[in-house]
Amino acid sequence: MMEKKSFLFIILLAVLLGCFFQFSRMDGFLLLDCRSNHKDMSTYYGEEVAWPQENYVIIYDDRDVASVLLEHHLGDILEKQHKAHQSINLQETVSLTPETCQGVLVATPALGRLPLLPEILSYAEAGGTVALLAAPEGSVPPELLAAAGVTSLSPTMETSKGLSVQTDFLAGAKDFHIDADEGNFENRGRQLSLSDEAQVDIRMGDGTPLVWQHPYGQGKLLSVNSMIRADGLNVGLYAEAVAHCGETGLYPVLGLKLFYIDDFPAPVSVQASPKLEQEYHLSVRDFYRQVWWPYMRQLAEDYDLHYTGTVIETYNKRTGPDFYQEADSQGRNDLIVYGRELLKMDGELAVHGYNHRPLVLAGDVPDEAMVDYQVWPSQQEEEASLSELKRYIADAYPGYKIKAYVPPGNMLGKSGYAAVHNVFPDLEAISSIYYGAPGTGAYYQDFSENPDGTMTLPRGSAGYGGDPDTIYDQINLINYVGVFSHFVQPDEILYPENADVSWQDMAAGLKGFLTQMQTRYPWLEPATVSDAADRLRDMLHMEYRVQRHDDYLEIACWNYRYAPKFIVHSKRAIRGADGAKAVQVGADSWLVTMQEPQAKLWLAD
Repeated sequence: MMEKKSFLFIILLAVLLGCFFQFSRMDGFLLLDCRSNHKDMSTYYGEEVAWPQENYVIIYDDRDVASVLLEHHLGDILEKQHKAHQSINLQETVSLTPETCQGVLVATPALGRLPLLPEILSYAEAGGTVALLAAPEGSVPPELLAAAGVTSLSPTMETSKGLSVQTDFLAGAKDFHIDADEGNFENRGRQLSLSDEAQVDIRMGDGTPLVWQHPYGQGKLLSVNSMIRADGLNVGLYAEAVAHCGETGLYPVLGLKLFYIDDFPAPVSVQASPKLEQEYHLSVRDFYRQVWWPYMRQLAEDYDLHYTGTVIETYNKRTGPDFYQEADSQGRNDLIVYGRELLKMDGELAVHGYNHRPLVLAGDVPDEAMVDYQVWPSQQEEEASLSELKRYIADAYPGYKIKAYVPPGNMLGKSGYAAVHNVFPDLEAISSIYYGAPGTGAYYQDFSENPDGTMTLPRGSAGYGGDPDTIYDQINLINYVGVFSHFVQPDEILYPENADVSWQDMAAGLKGFLTQMQTRYPWLEPATVSDAADRLRDMLHMEYRVQRHDDYLEIACWNYRYAPKFIVHSKRAIRGADGAKAVQVGADSWLVTMQEPQAKLWLAD
């Protein structure tokens, strides 16, 4: 009897083990563990108030291309900050009072041709802020120089490299500097000296004041001694110039940090790497698994990062007509193993491409940009390749919605844009790059919403190094919209330009970069790209108004789903808050997170 029971037990155990291994072989456990990336944030909060919207006046010269561009970019900044503005030409007039105008933004270097100069100075004397946002050309009226605190001014423009941040004018950037011989920051302005009453916020590399504020009557003048543009990687400087108008200024931010891993998960090169074999005695595949990926996982834990991985199915160079899964199944295994681990780390899978061919047709980008690539014959082939990629991912992660796309080579044509949307209807975001050299064919983006509802969330920097230029790029994006956005690629250790750089040096460089950003901006929260897209959409559609009182600042918000966040600048400390949480993030800067649709920020005496 006991033998019969033992025999039945063995049979049952064998059946159970067989089911277990068959279930595992068919990726059954993967299906059980496939995490949903569906979320519901459909409740809107707040009620509209009838308070007046903050208003600015921009003065520009419609005959000067640089001035027109500056006016355009300032308008974009104000729109993103939900502030109204009126742009007037140099020769026009307008009524100016501190009660109806938060700031006058002078977007022209022609300071000697300002018919409104008496009205501008009267406005500042009565308590308004006048921001001179371009280095002056030619002669400047003595009364304007005195009002700006300038005691001497050189007759010509000079070029200076480097900069040094003296205050928290750029939130979180105090004591940051770029030495003249180590970075690419270059400014063209005029040599000058200032009165003792002037507060210098940023200096050029040679010590010349770049940004300063000077009291005038009950108001002030804010000056930017520069010919740099207000877009690109100096956008945060101009966003803060707007925010520093008045005694208290504020603007909405996302408060997020994004970290992308391009080409991951993706097939790993089967070619040997003499460098890795010499340094670690490991193949490329084993280096990824035993060294690089454990480092990246620890990095995510130490710096609270939620990775967005961008999937590639194959590195073949096909652009049609047929697309297929490579015979080697190791790529799919890597997608399952690395993808599952990434998702368990609160990460996200985005798509990069079937292969690493940018989705562009002939003529979409300059020929020199495609030296290393082939153009696609038509949108039909682009869609066919993406359909194969979609099948490939769905086979491993059924039910997982792809919500983000990162274009290979940071290039994307109109047909490619349409192809991505046709194949991935749940797409919420496209992430390319924010700024770079013109004429490269790159798909540059701003933090905005496309007409079709998808969000553009560009990356601001890349790589394992943390050089001063990279840090300055991120400081500007954070001061612009409150976003840190960076990406790396697993195979950068194999790049020819890194032939003499060890993995230890690269790993230390990235840790040093993240340490500095974490130290300066501990208030940034981790997010994946689709999370950030939803929050960006919310911030752009949210509305708010501000009322200023003697002892407190009152904020009312409506049409939002996520708690709005603001950077608030105030010379008077925020001593308490009702309906919001206020955390000091700089000498005169606070991060304010709304806890109710209306809040009061109490100001110290």
